[in-house]
Amino acid sequence: MVTDTRGPRNWSGIATAYADSFAHLCAGTIPDLVAHALLDADPSVLEVGAGSGLLSARLAGAGARLTSLDPDPDMLRLLRSVVPA
Repeated sequence: MVTDTRGPRNWSGIATAYADSFAHLCAGTIPDLVAHALLDADPSVLEVGAGSGLLSARLAGAGARLTSLDPDPDMLRLLRSVVPA
């Protein structure tokens, strides 16, 4: 077994490349995730590993009370540019 010792630095320095490529491949799950999150009358969502913020933006736009986290500072910058509040 190989252990990646980079920990939260896995995406360090490549956040923009991720946002322009792989993030869009993962975006296909967003409609279902948003639909399930909004089943409650007053939805509150914690998104851990929010990455580029595609899901966070949709959840916030749909009215969820949202807390989004990511360990990588570059990803957080992208996230804040999409969901500034």
